Amino acid sequence: MAQAKFDTLFPATFHEFFNDHGDNTTFHMAFDAMGMDAPKFIDNSHTKSLSGEIENIEHVDNPYRGYTGSLGRAENMIEQLIDAAVSLSGIVNGFKREQLTARLNDIEQADLADPAARKAAMGEAVRLNKLLEQLSKPVRWNFPQWKLKGE
Repeated sequence: MAQAKFDTLFPATFHEFFNDHGDNTTFHMAFDAMGMDAPKFIDNSHTKSLSGEIENIEHVDNPYRGYTGSLGRAENMIEQLIDAAVSLSGIVNGFKREQLTARLNDIEQADLADPAARKAAMGEAVRLNKLLEQLSKPVRWNFPQWKLKGE
């Protein structure tokens, strides 16, 4: 998409809109709750990586391709935050699965000669399997649409 076409669709700058928008407090609070500084939208600058390495990626594969100004930076940020959340949720899911499976293996290896202990262990095994089943189900989050085709 040509920059001139973009400018005619959205002649105002995003960073000014963002800073005047009441929901930017929620954005900042979410980062604060994560123990991180929220990205700032103080000007209309383009996205740039912390390491400087992303900028060296060939044009066609560069994740910044098509993103300009503070609006492009925000759009890219949405995609990167989603990618990070998907990755982290997979890691947490794997950890929990591993730990639950280890508890189930402990139950299988345990001496369950005592009827009361066997009954308690079977109840715990059912509970652990239900938790594993929960981890097999995907979750869905709904977002307002931010991508426009044919801008």
